[in-house]
Amino acid sequence: MVRVSAPYVPDENDRELLRLLQGGTAVSGEAISRRLRMSRTAVWKRVQHLRELGYAIESAPRRGYWLPGEVLQPDGIRAQLRTRWLGKEIVCRDVVDSTFRLMRELEAKGAADGAVAVAGQQTAGRGRLNRSWDSPPQTGLYFNVLLRPKLPTAQAVRLTPAVAVGVCRGLQELGFDARIKWPNDIVVGGKKVCGMLLEMGGDMERLRFVSAGIGINVGQRAFPEELREKATSLLLSGGREISRLRVLCAVLEQLEAALELTYADYGALLSQYRARSATLGARVRAYNAVDGMELVGLAQDVGEDGELLVRDDAGALHALRAGDVSVRGMMGYV
Repeated sequence: MVRVSAPYVPDENDRELLRLLQGGTAVSGEAISRRLRMSRTAVWKRVQHLRELGYAIESAPRRGYWLPGEVLQPDGIRAQLRTRWLGKEIVCRDVVDSTFRLMRELEAKGAADGAVAVAGQQTAGRGRLNRSWDSPPQTGLYFNVLLRPKLPTAQAVRLTPAVAVGVCRGLQELGFDARIKWPNDIVVGGKKVCGMLLEMGGDMERLRFVSAGIGINVGQRAFPEELREKATSLLLSGGREISRLRVLCAVLEQLEAALELTYADYGALLSQYRARSATLGARVRAYNAVDGMELVGLAQDVGEDGELLVRDDAGALHALRAGDVSVRGMMGYV
């Protein structure tokens, strides 16, 4: 991935040219000329301009032009993205220590609601409960979404199920049998394919921002031995390669819809969360981070604030607001 050297907003002809070339198959100059209704010389000039901006467009006589692999650049993402407000501001980096740190810098500079930070690799990615997140280069999708919701601070917890629903719907739209493992892991075939973590900035009176960090295993072909029973990738679970660009756009589009539903009708959003849950109705082993207790029981429901309601073997009902849950038959829990 090459960084764009200067801010640039492509016009519709540039967008269409990028769409034509991003499939990885050579497209003749004549075909591009017909599609864009411009001369071959004008096409060549546009290709040269995009190359100067960092796009590694290749060409060959009697073959035409093509983009090898995929592009994770702001212009390339915008060319494919169909959203109204989410992703209008996009920053891409080859390598970062953490997309959370990158997004904090952008937020401090006044980044807009819906800004997205994407990285090709993280060197210090993190997950829930201070766990590290393995972020190998060019195979996973690592990004943060900045939200500036007009919500009371006490309702910020509503964004956790909203993000989970958006990501889950995006992967389902791509044909994967994705489900939500409480509170915000996405599993396919009983193994984790995506993790999410939300970070909040503000105080009890004013919610300034929420940064949603999302990591999706897209093209990994293997995992360390200690993760093989717990983790998978879209490639391994679906048996087919899929571009990170396509995954990113599908997830962002569905995430926008889920967030808008949360603001308009939170009850309907919770219904969608419950319908996609891999946890409800299952036997679970849970660690409650609030009181440090462990319990085993049946996951019965998700409450208004996203808490998991678990009835233990003695019949007592517990509300888990923070912690970790192992679901029977999933991610190595037998």
